[in-house]
Amino acid sequence: MWMMQLSEVVALTCLILSSCILFSSSLFKPCRPITGSAFFSSLDKLHQTLTELCWSLNYVTSIVVFEHTVTPAEFLSSQLETRLTRSLVRLAKPNPSSPELARPSEVLAAVQAYVTFLVSLMHRVGLDTGRLLRNVLLQQTQPLDASGEQTLTTLYTNWYLESLLRQASMGSIVLSPAMQAFVSIPKEGEQTFSAEEYSDVSEMRALAELLGPYGMKFLSDNLMWHVTSQMVELKKLVVENMDVLVQIRSNFYQPEQMMALFPRLTATENVLKRMTIIGEILWFRSLAQEGLREVFTNHCPFLMGPIECMKDFVTPDMDIKVTLSIFELATAAGAPCDIDPALVAALANLQKGQCTYTVVGATSFMGPPHAAVFGIWIPEQVHDEFVTSLPVA
Repeated sequence: MWMMQLSEVVALTCLILSSCILFSSSLFKPCRPITGSAFFSSLDKLHQTLTELCWSLNYVTSIVVFEHTVTPAEFLSSQLETRLTRSLVRLAKPNPSSPELARPSEVLAAVQAYVTFLVSLMHRVGLDTGRLLRNVLLQQTQPLDASGEQTLTTLYTNWYLESLLRQASMGSIVLSPAMQAFVSIPKEGEQTFSAEEYSDVSEMRALAELLGPYGMKFLSDNLMWHVTSQMVELKKLVVENMDVLVQIRSNFYQPEQMMALFPRLTATENVLKRMTIIGEILWFRSLAQEGLREVFTNHCPFLMGPIECMKDFVTPDMDIKVTLSIFELATAAGAPCDIDPALVAALANLQKGQCTYTVVGATSFMGPPHAAVFGIWIPEQVHDEFVTSLPVA
């Protein structure tokens, strides 16, 4: 008898889940109401069926089976959590065999519809919807969920790196500072997606809403990893041309010698290409950070105010560790900083062991004057080795 009741609970839960899927999917399709009080639209019929199923589930609060208590509402909650996690991934990637992803704004609208529906379901079944949504949405801010599957964070991070930024490095997509977005360049015979539909201001806000601060940090760390990989290649080019560069520096103010030494440099086009890639990555990161800042300000205005106030109190005389910790906090909230702690950490990872940092500014930078405006922070060991390796003019 108890086993029959347990099987009925499982069957009833499956019916509720099926009705939930049908009801939530109908939220995205406009229903044509039929005039007259005796008629119902398809959405009304689904709503009535779901309500009756929920009341049936509430009829028995618990069942004891072989000294184990089974709570139908908790069983439904666990099933909803599992299926909601899969549904969110399918929203972003409807076709698993295709590399294309849905726009973040479209996924965010669908997620909000799911959340609204689950809140309404809470009034009919004794579910802890808040805990359910927190578990599911927080897992989507991590690289992998509890079952080890890919999340929205992993999908969008890989897509922006492998699709948008890779095509930008090949010249198929260009940056438009006026539009604050990347723009696709249409070419004959090539079918490319519209980059501005994935990288404008509204899409960056939606991306920050979906991924949250943890997911945006994961995206930022992956972007910085690609920056360091490009810097490693640049360092190889510098080492390859070290002898010629030393001679160029010694004869920097002698045009005749410069004209003779410049053709001896190898792979000069690769330098410009890799610097362009670094600039595109950093610009995309700034767009993502701006979206995160706006979202964080809207959700936590009383927390964003003290963070920005603390950032304004940073002075050049402050201890470097304190400065980096404050800027790291501000960067996690999306606030722009004079020093990028993620870039500092990425540069530090290029060196073996621990090292301190020094600022490259107008007073300490030994190179063209225009390079000092970037305010780049580099490891002190790298700076000392570079300076001591250069001959005195």
